Amino acid sequence: MRYAIMILLLSSAFVCDLGAESTAQPEDLPVMGGEQTTFNRFYSHLRSKNDDLDVYYARRLFESYEAECAAEGVSPVVALSQMIHETNYLLFTGAVRPTQYNYAGLGSTSEGTAGLNFGTMDRGVRAHVQHLKAYGSEDPLVGELLDPRFRYVARGSAPTVMALAGKWAVDPEYGRKILAHAHRLIVPVDLP
Repeated sequence: MRYAIMILLLSSAFVCDLGAESTAQPEDLPVMGGEQTTFNRFYSHLRSKNDDLDVYYARRLFESYEAECAAEGVSPVVALSQMIHETNYLLFTGAVRPTQYNYAGLGSTSEGTAGLNFGTMDRGVRAHVQHLKAYGSEDPLVGELLDPRFRYVARGSAPTVMALAGKWAVDPEYGRKILAHAHRLIVPVDLP
């Protein structure tokens, strides 16, 4: 009897370990395809640091990212996470202003350099997603090219978030900073 209880305890501990391990968040994520998120997770994460965020603006931005990412095959979790990082939760505390619709800091290389202006939300989102696709894939673009810096990227040179460090930004921790947001956005998968 004691032997049977021991086996039962060991096997249940093993099953618990498997469950914990399989729901653990990955260390890195692919730029293309990959994980999904929901508007509620996205909005909640933004609101954790930006109390004044307009829900309608956030919804419209989320939908624009969903559409562009689906068209180009870019991970919406990666694109949204990078946008959150680059805009400081849409507070735009750096050189880029909200009216530029530059959600990725394209062309802004220092605090004094404002970067590119895209004129509308959809154009800014498309340029961001296209720039991510340039790093993540060698596949051709689906939509009209709006990213003027697309041609400067070594195509497919950063297929994962961690590989963006030293390429998209010089910060060696850049990938980890994006992943910290991504792990808050990823919708957990329920195991049977």
